[in-house]
Amino acid sequence: NALVPAEEIGLRHTRAAVQALAAAFADYAMLRALCPDARRRARVVPAFARMLYRISARVGGAFAVPGFGAVACGLPPGSEWPSEWDYVRAGALSVVWRMRLRAGWRFLKLGPAFDASRAKHMGDRPHWYLHLLGVRPEAQGKG
Repeated sequence: NALVPAEEIGLRHTRAAVQALAAAFADYAMLRALCPDARRRARVVPAFARMLYRISARVGGAFAVPGFGAVACGLPPGSEWPSEWDYVRAGALSVVWRMRLRAGWRFLKLGPAFDASRAKHMGDRPHWYLHLLGVRPEAQGKG
């Protein structure tokens, strides 16, 4: 298998990136637990992917291989700690709305838990944070 280089992508690539990420995370265990109803989850997954993609693309941390077989959403040093407003601006309320109240509330509580764990391990050191890395099912196992 040949190494396929990833290239930085931006907000103009949102549609293709979100489609790839939604395909990759259609059956993601965390989202399945928060949103067991498959019909509702089909609306939640793209909103979740769009939110994390937008945050990453706005700070130069979104990458994809040609054809969007794989997409990475990262936060580079200096932008590794988005604010609550960054999440709202990127679409967090849309994710919560699609999940409905109880699941949305549990989802909102996950962010601070993830941040606390990361802060414990990384402290104040600059670092890349990989929010999401998705590979379309048909591209998985191909290198």
